[in-house]
Amino acid sequence: MTWLLILVVAVLVALFAGQNTDLVSIRFLGWQTSASQAVIILVSAAAGAGVAAAASLIQRIRFNLRIWDLQGKIRKLEQEKTDLSQKLQQTQDKSSSYEAGGL
Repeated sequence: MTWLLILVVAVLVALFAGQNTDLVSIRFLGWQTSASQAVIILVSAAAGAGVAAAASLIQRIRFNLRIWDLQGKIRKLEQEKTDLSQKLQQTQDKSSSYEAGGL
């Protein structure tokens, strides 16, 4: 579904850019040039998509690091549970042997 939405937006941007091909003057921080409006639209859309992809990638990396951390905690807690279960069993075995011995 996401890829379909991306494709639809890309087609709409391309159609919009294709209908706006006039030459425009661009000024930015003392720099000036002329370019087709279509090129400006396409470059701007691509830059926006790049920024969105970078932000998504950073968020995905953070989630994966959090998952990795939580999985480590789960492994540690499972080991602790196993250790405590073994200690409980040993304690119960000792208690049973004392009761059987009449102590």
